[in-house]
Amino acid sequence: MDTTCAALDGSIQAHDLSKTLANFSPGPAPLPIDVLAEVRRDLLNWNGTGTSVLCLTHRSPQFGSILREAVQSIRKLLIVPQSFEIIFTHGGGHGQFSSVPLNLCPEGKENVAEYVVTGTWSERAAKEAEKYVTVKRVEGVCESSNSSVVMPSRAWKTGAKASYRYLCSNETVGGIEFHSIPRFKDDVPLVIDCSSDIASKKIEWDRVGVIFACAPKNIGRWIVCS
Repeated sequence: MDTTCAALDGSIQAHDLSKTLANFSPGPAPLPIDVLAEVRRDLLNWNGTGTSVLCLTHRSPQFGSILREAVQSIRKLLIVPQSFEIIFTHGGGHGQFSSVPLNLCPEGKENVAEYVVTGTWSERAAKEAEKYVTVKRVEGVCESSNSSVVMPSRAWKTGAKASYRYLCSNETVGGIEFHSIPRFKDDVPLVIDCSSDIASKKIEWDRVGVIFACAPKNIGRWIVCS
């Protein structure tokens, strides 16, 4: 069997079936056995209610307690200030590519949004936003010795008339990551896609307007906005 081809096709098979397979593929991450056991238990009977956690109505006090605990846990883990709201949504990261301009630019094409393009994901976000707003691309990288290098933020050609400024904190395809959030001299709201590196480093909330991350990464799908 050609295992290389199987890997490229996304095939997953433990070498020793008596042991748990640790999946380090992009997206989902390995979970502790005790967490998986708790999920299996709650899937059939959540907290003694006699019904699955998947079957709880969103208006029930039981679901309300789950939501409050999730919000409190995220706020504590990421030290999110009370001035920010935490929102759970559908649609994944790609859904936010359109949700961001639709919510932050009420005048549509009359609004300008700046996109710091550093790779695949910021480029996709900019392309989607063009359907709803006027997008100004800010080149965030330059080519050096056949590789991409992030330019200092002071070299980015940004303006102060944008409705918001957008960047991806970790471009997984190209291997470009911001280890700290850039600081700008103006007060344009900064929107950050943190899908692949959320919870991996401290967030300087005073520099942020909106942060979002998609479900398969690190701690789940959520949005934080001031």
